[in-house]
Amino acid sequence: MTQKNRNIFQKSTQSAPALPPAPPPIPESQPTVLQKSEADSLSLPLFDATPAPAIALDTEFRITHANRMAATFFGEPAEQLVGRRCFELLRSGICDTDRCAVAKAVQAGAFHQEETVAALAKGETLVRCTGDVLRDASGEIVGGVEVFWELQQAQSMDKHLRAAAHRIGDG
Repeated sequence: MTQKNRNIFQKSTQSAPALPPAPPPIPESQPTVLQKSEADSLSLPLFDATPAPAIALDTEFRITHANRMAATFFGEPAEQLVGRRCFELLRSGICDTDRCAVAKAVQAGAFHQEETVAALAKGETLVRCTGDVLRDASGEIVGGVEVFWELQQAQSMDKHLRAAAHRIGDG
């Protein structure tokens, strides 16, 4: 560490510039309740930018939003996923049971992960499902979010890396 870096934490003898006055307090307001037509037109850029299939669910496990990766994962346009129940699409052994990642998250009040084999339109694949709760402004649970990770590719890559390491170790 240089002398310059060590001095950064030492107390300065210079006085700090005066701060501007604090802004006036924001008046408290009630959370905005969106009508269905308004909610349907919302843009969710961060959700859409998630690099994994992700869906938002209501309390009846109906999909309220699906990102672009979810459309690819399920093999259907995102607009056609909305309104359907997640377990109709994923069709795994944990779906619509108490082992569902979102159901577990709701029970625990925090995210939960499960691994399962999903019967997707493109065939069966090993998937890690991560579920979490969605809350409104008052803290009430209003649904959930589920993110999916296909583990088939990761396992195949791991198998090849282990085989290559074994060959290197023998050679």
